[in-house]
Amino acid sequence: MAHAGQTFVVAQVDGAVPAPQIEAYVAAAYWWPSAQQELADHQAHLVVSTLEQSGTETARAALAARGVLRLAALLAERAGPNAVAGLWANSETAWRPADFVAQASSEFPVNLWMDLRLLRGRAPEEVGVATRGLDLFLGLNLVMAPTAMLPPEQLAKRCTSIALYLMQGGDLRDGDTIAGGQGWQWRARRHPQGPQGGAVLVLSAEATAEPQRT
Repeated sequence: MAHAGQTFVVAQVDGAVPAPQIEAYVAAAYWWPSAQQELADHQAHLVVSTLEQSGTETARAALAARGVLRLAALLAERAGPNAVAGLWANSETAWRPADFVAQASSEFPVNLWMDLRLLRGRAPEEVGVATRGLDLFLGLNLVMAPTAMLPPEQLAKRCTSIALYLMQGGDLRDGDTIAGGQGWQWRARRHPQGPQGGAVLVLSAEATAEPQRT
């Protein structure tokens, strides 16, 4: 079918989403405590995908993803009370229908397109984060290596802001640095394999003796 100038495939599957996949969605949906119960009895689902070739350009990938999301949100709205959730496969995130629809109006619904997974460091106070789903747009995921320099909440916000910057066309190359705090900075390094598989851009905190530009 055609929608908003793009071509999509919408397939109705007369069966529930496989249980292992549901378990992964539910485990990550800390913002939806009752997800397990609300998704337990669903009996069918729609799969929405695009026939557009996103290529390697981030902007084209975002355009295709935006089209899929907005069509899926429209279908969820039309389904009314029969819709129990909106799922985004690349990030393995699950949302209540109203929240899923609300995010479709954003140009960059980064919280839906991308999820953050906590990483533990060698010391108890060291925490890192890794994205899931960002590879759809950049060909790699982003990892903030475990550190004690920032608390988890600030680390997650920093990771999200950097991911959004990259999705909007920003550039961050191997060896580049980003300002951290007084006396330290982030150093970017590309690696072919990350904690979830696939290429990653790892940002590690390191000491610096020179003031960094913000």
